[in-house]
Amino acid sequence: KILHFLKKFFLSKNVPGVSTGFFSLLLALEENPDSTIIISGISMKEGGHFFKKKKQFNNRARIDQFLIHQMKDEYKKRIFTTDLDQSKKLGLSYFLES
Repeated sequence: KILHFLKKFFLSKNVPGVSTGFFSLLLALEENPDSTIIISGISMKEGGHFFKKKKQFNNRARIDQFLIHQMKDEYKKRIFTTDLDQSKKLGLSYFLES
């Protein structure tokens, strides 16, 4: 998967991007340094995201997942999710258990 990511990033003309939801999460962490961030409705799951051109954004979900796993623990411990599956898959705290 890492080789695939590197090939896409360096050899492709179309660089896969991070989702706007992930950028929103980073902004919330930056603007609220002393707060817990609760994410709801921001899914980092592949598929099921369709727009006018009916294009799936699987690559963005994969990149979001990769970046969450690479995120420093000091930021990750401040993020809670209302999605139990996402909590387990990404190692985020589940909001309803706190």
